[in-house]
Amino acid sequence: IGYASYASVENQKGIKVLKVNGVECSEENISNGKYVIQRPFNLITKEGAQLSEAAQAFFDFMTSKAAAELIVQAGAVPTAK
Repeated sequence: IGYASYASVENQKGIKVLKVNGVECSEENISNGKYVIQRPFNLITKEGAQLSEAAQAFFDFMTSKAAAELIVQAGAVPTAK
């Protein structure tokens, strides 16, 4: 038994993805939080601190629709907004 990202196991032969509490591992169940085993990517900033121009641009891109599309193309599940 091991732990791998959704993008690594999707459509792979010989890998069995387990249900957790009766919930199947699917893009929809990961996105809506019903599949509880997941690794969200967190962007953290210090409260009250202003980001540099480059950091703000990175943050804006990472939370954009364009980034979500790239995440989907890579086989991962973007965070629902």
